[in-house]
Amino acid sequence: YLQANIFAPLGMKHTTLHDSRALLPNRALGYDSLGTDFINASYQSATTAFANGGLYSTVGDLLLWDRALYTGKLVSKASLDAIFTVDKGGYAYGWQVGERFGRTRADHSGAFKGYSTYLVRFPDQRTTVIVLSNSDRAQAAKVGVALSAIAFGEKYTDPKPQLQSILWNLIVQQGVEPAIRRYHELKRTQPDAFDFGDDTLVDLGYDLFNARKLDAAKAMFQLNLQGYPESAGSQDGLGDIADARGDTAAAILHFETSLRFDKDNRYAANGLARVKRQAAD
Repeated sequence: YLQANIFAPLGMKHTTLHDSRALLPNRALGYDSLGTDFINASYQSATTAFANGGLYSTVGDLLLWDRALYTGKLVSKASLDAIFTVDKGGYAYGWQVGERFGRTRADHSGAFKGYSTYLVRFPDQRTTVIVLSNSDRAQAAKVGVALSAIAFGEKYTDPKPQLQSILWNLIVQQGVEPAIRRYHELKRTQPDAFDFGDDTLVDLGYDLFNARKLDAAKAMFQLNLQGYPESAGSQDGLGDIADARGDTAAAILHFETSLRFDKDNRYAANGLARVKRQAAD
């Protein structure tokens, strides 16, 4: 259906449904990061991902699709108006809709096993920014926002060094304590040079957790809670570590705490249900 009704009519010659067995010329494989090193992303069939990982495409093909949305070639204007009409929480049919730089914008990000993507449309200016990366650390949305700012002559910030990569390398080479000292030193002396937001140490903690460095991961989540006492992501991480170590009571406490901080946190809700089932068994 997609080939007959969208890809072929629009001339999207480099877009196809995922097939792990197919040999696709110029296919970019996904990479995860461990510190400043890259590793192959762990395999997961994109057939399980649906909207966020079921297609291969290119920037050029996605631009053809974007241009077609202005013509009515794919769907009627009435359908397009419905697609971009906000329902709840700034969300329309598959698009976040709002304003940026004083202009109406519709956008969405994506991530899947070593890939990071972002597409933003400014329909009144017919300006579109598309970012596709085969690195989990690319922060495609931040890149896309910065490129949009450049396109409109607005202020933007240059990419910042990856603090979690610096800390990962220190943990692997010297241990947790030197990494913690370095974190405090950089936060004190270079507060604007790095991203010290909640996500930074949460992401690092989960990198360490996935590498089965549980003590180091726990230290990062605990360090983050010093700066962000209501970090739901840190509580999730501590819950996962407790669960991995068989401490069901602690896991339940951490997931319940996470939900107290963020009642809509589906990850915590699923984690809590999982460990309670395990306890019942």
